Amino acid sequence: MLLRAWEAAADPDGAHLNHERAHREREATISSVGAKAFVNAHGGAVAGAQLKEVLDAFAHAEFLADWEAGVAVHGEAMCVSLMARTERQRRFDAMCAVFAAAAGSGVLAGFEPTVNLWCDHATFEHALVTALGGTPEPLDPSVPHRCETSTGVQLDPLDVLIAAALGHVRRVVLDSAGVVIDVGRKQRLFTGALREILLALERQCFWSGCHHPPRQVDHVLPWARGGLTDAANAGPACGHHNRWRTRGYTTVRDEHGHWHHYRPDGTEIGWRRGQVTRVLSPAA
Repeated sequence: MLLRAWEAAADPDGAHLNHERAHREREATISSVGAKAFVNAHGGAVAGAQLKEVLDAFAHAEFLADWEAGVAVHGEAMCVSLMARTERQRRFDAMCAVFAAAAGSGVLAGFEPTVNLWCDHATFEHALVTALGGTPEPLDPSVPHRCETSTGVQLDPLDVLIAAALGHVRRVVLDSAGVVIDVGRKQRLFTGALREILLALERQCFWSGCHHPPRQVDHVLPWARGGLTDAANAGPACGHHNRWRTRGYTTVRDEHGHWHHYRPDGTEIGWRRGQVTRVLSPAA
C-alpha cells in the first residue's frame, strides 16, 4: 500500500490512467459450471469500496442472525465455533440478500424476479418421497428426466422441491409430441405465463438452422387468417425469422412435434433422408 501511494504521488497521470482503465474495463458475470455457480466482477476502486461496504453490512446482519439463533440453543456457552454457518457461507448469503433487496426496492418499476425451474413428475415425486423419509425405487436412467432451470442449468431435485414449497407452481400439460397444450388458463395474446413457458421450452429459434435464442412468440397461422392464440399455434422465433413470414414463408408443425419451413414457392427449407432423391433430382 505504501508503494502504491508513492507511485501515485510520483506519477499522478499514470495513476489516473490506471483508475480510468479499471473503470472502463469493468464487468460482472454469473456462470454455472457443474453443480457450482461462480460470480466474477471487477471494476474501479471507488465502486469496489462501495460494494464492499454494502456487502459487509449485510454480512454483519447475517452474523447477528446466526449469533442470536445460537444463543437461543446454547445460551451462555455460545461461541463462534458453534455458529450454524461459516464466514464464507454468510457472505455468500449476504450477497444473495443484497440482490433480493435490490429486486424488491422498486427501482426496476414492476420488475419481479422469476426463475423457471423445470422438473418432470417422476423426478419430483422421487425427491418428495425421499425427503419424507421413504426409500423409492431408483429412477430409470434410460428414461429422459428433467430437473433444471429454463436455461439448462442442472439442479438438485431437493432444491426444486424446496423452491416449490416456497414459490409458485405452474401446471404445464404437454402432448406426446412435447407441445404445450395447456398452462392453466387461456389468454388472448402470447403474454404472461404462456409466453414465458413457450420461450423456456424452446432453447433456440424454431427456424431451420438458426441457433439464436427466441425473443418473441407469434402465431404460426396468422391471427388474420383464423389462427388461434394457443400453444399449438405458437412459434418461438428470433426477431429476424419472425419477420420472414411476412415475406411469404410459411411454417407448420407435424404430428411428431417437428417444424417444417417452406419458401414462397412451396419448397421446404432443409431436407431429410427420405427427401434426398427428390431434392437432388432436378440438378441431376
